[in-house]
Amino acid sequence: MPQGAPVFAVGSVSWSLHSEIERRMDPTWKRVSKDKGSVVAGTDVARWLAERDVDTITIVGYMTNNCDIATAVGADELGLAAEILSDAPVATTQAWATAVTARHALPKSDLGTSATQGRAAFGA
Repeated sequence: MPQGAPVFAVGSVSWSLHSEIERRMDPTWKRVSKDKGSVVAGTDVARWLAERDVDTITIVGYMTNNCDIATAVGADELGLAAEILSDAPVATTQAWATAVTARHALPKSDLGTSATQGRAAFGA
């Protein structure tokens, strides 16, 4: 978002990464700014992932009902598996970190099942 926008304005606190994520950043990670709901729409992320033979992406974000789900749908359209981290339905952040460290995949689901599990977990 442009400077002066009410949220996510470039350079603002709401645009910046959480300090813990910033601390863990690795220079090999892909980092983009986007102006659409999905991170794969209007960016080079899909090409970058394909060049690295990535078949699964892990999605974390502020707006599950918007950017996270848009990215999951975009990933599905590209044939990528998508993991949306929360502290409930598919995996907790700790379970994900343990799986990454052990080089094990999280259990797979689909968008419909995941949405139903999330709704049940959060009572939405």
